[in-house]
Amino acid sequence: MKRKSIFLVKLMGLIIVTLITFNINYYSFAIEPGNNVIRRNTVNFTTGTYDGTESDGSASYGAILEKEKIMSISKCYLNTFINITASNIDKNQVKLSNNFVNLYDVEGNLFAYMIPILYANNQIGYITIGAAENNCSVYEITFNDNAEKIEAFINGKKARVIFIPPMRYVIKSNDGKYFELEGRNGNTTDITQEFKESQKRLMKIYSRVVKAKEKSQIAINTMNSTNTSTNALSVIENAKLINSSISNFVPVYEGTTIYYGGDQAWYDTETKKNRGCGPVAAANITCYFARKPGTTWDALYSPRNLSKTSFISHMDTLYSYINPGLLGTWWGKFVESVEKFSSDRGAPLRRVVNNWDFTLTNTSTYIKNGLNNDSPVAMLNMQPFGDYEYKAHWMTITEYYRYSDGTRWVTVSTWGERRSISYDVWFESTSTWGGGLIYFE
Repeated sequence: MKRKSIFLVKLMGLIIVTLITFNINYYSFAIEPGNNVIRRNTVNFTTGTYDGTESDGSASYGAILEKEKIMSISKCYLNTFINITASNIDKNQVKLSNNFVNLYDVEGNLFAYMIPILYANNQIGYITIGAAENNCSVYEITFNDNAEKIEAFINGKKARVIFIPPMRYVIKSNDGKYFELEGRNGNTTDITQEFKESQKRLMKIYSRVVKAKEKSQIAINTMNSTNTSTNALSVIENAKLINSSISNFVPVYEGTTIYYGGDQAWYDTETKKNRGCGPVAAANITCYFARKPGTTWDALYSPRNLSKTSFISHMDTLYSYINPGLLGTWWGKFVESVEKFSSDRGAPLRRVVNNWDFTLTNTSTYIKNGLNNDSPVAMLNMQPFGDYEYKAHWMTITEYYRYSDGTRWVTVSTWGERRSISYDVWFESTSTWGGGLIYFE
């Protein structure tokens, strides 16, 4: 009788441990991985290299650069961006506003600027660039009116903006609350409690950017070259989807508005809106495959058109397959769900996995391989969000560039927008906190 009781206790303990392990693996990635965690360091997934220590707040960004120098660097990158992505725009009518929006780190230090982009004196987008000599990288360039919305929010709330590289903008209001700006509709989410619990660990991101000296000096060298205020950088590497232009990736229509893929803010519940970036990326990818002419993948998108209403129905279908957890969509769950959905539709997609080390060069090659194969690449980034949790954000890569100064950039679909971000910075963040890449064929 005694032996039977001991056996039952051990069995129950094993079941409990198994259930706990399953939940951690299903709903999130590694929770503050230490040296004893087994990491899957492949091109497709990494749990990051965070060592569990908190930031001491000692990261130094160097002297703040003169705004004339900041403008010179920004114009150089902006001209390149226009040459590559917006050939229909008259560069003579494009200029940068002198009304810089200050962007701070989580401890209140000036870190970067958001500079509005004007076209025929109307605001059409922004460029985000570091403010100091050890941090003058360009982080993001995009055509949308978020800068205008941020300015309005700041003025209304007497707030300041905290920037988390490469593309998160958190607004701190005068009453001590924190809101994250998400999507082209200017939606904000109150993340006060989660943000306060994550501040010290988020400082690790700034430290990684500053310590990458060879990268932080790239923009300085570019600025010191001749005529950077008027000339664009040259493109030495380029890979993109066949249909990757502003309106042709997955053009979702709402009246005269054309979205660049889906937007998780379109879901009808707050839970889906908060967890839905993975299903949206899956919806983008499967719809893109379905639209390829002369293929057998047309069954992957059943609606007859690309209206916003129809695409939301497609997003709902992918959401039901993936069923994200509290912190979003686990990498493995994303891959398995896309494969199951496509198999159920009779048009199977299969993951492409390479067991290379998770390095900047290897991951860049993986992205290029996917795009050259006309396959959108899903990218996942994990960042601290709460006392111990990591929140996932999925985007869809449609283009990759490497400029003559060595910097790497990707164009992504996120929140229904087309945005270009520094891949170098995305990689630094992902190497710290975890994330991955995946494409299908």
